[in-house]
Amino acid sequence: MFNILWAMLKNIIILSLLLLSVSLSGQNNEPATSELNKNSIFATMGYGYHNPDLAYGFGLTYERQLVKFSNSYLYAQGGWAYWYLWGVSANSYQLNAAYLLGSKSSHLELDLGIDYACIANDYKGVFDFSDGEVKLLANVAYRYQKHGKPILFRVGVGTVALAFVSFGISF
Repeated sequence: MFNILWAMLKNIIILSLLLLSVSLSGQNNEPATSELNKNSIFATMGYGYHNPDLAYGFGLTYERQLVKFSNSYLYAQGGWAYWYLWGVSANSYQLNAAYLLGSKSSHLELDLGIDYACIANDYKGVFDFSDGEVKLLANVAYRYQKHGKPILFRVGVGTVALAFVSFGISF
């Protein structure tokens, strides 16, 4: 089952990169002075490490633009993720800052923050928040988001989600 899920995740990432490369091959005609939307919500699928093993995850994140610099942005992000593998599940809560560099549609995204994860009790199916662990969250991602448009796409690597892909909306 592990091999099947891993193959599916790899195929999703490859397909996402192919679709992204096709969409980026067109001309970029937006003015350099336009801005990104201030709020975003995105869903993330990933493969990462949560004790006791590697796991598959799905998460939701909300972000708010704090500062716009000349060709970069600073965002605050907060999110939740659910991780599962081999009958063990975990809830993960993240709080981090995201720095976006780039003035057109393609951005380098650097995230730094904390992740609090609590493992579910395998027998009762409840989460024990007193037995959680705090981890450093650091991500490096490619982000495609047009100025003033609602769709965003992210693909990257990190310390909690070792590999991830995200799709979302901004407003």
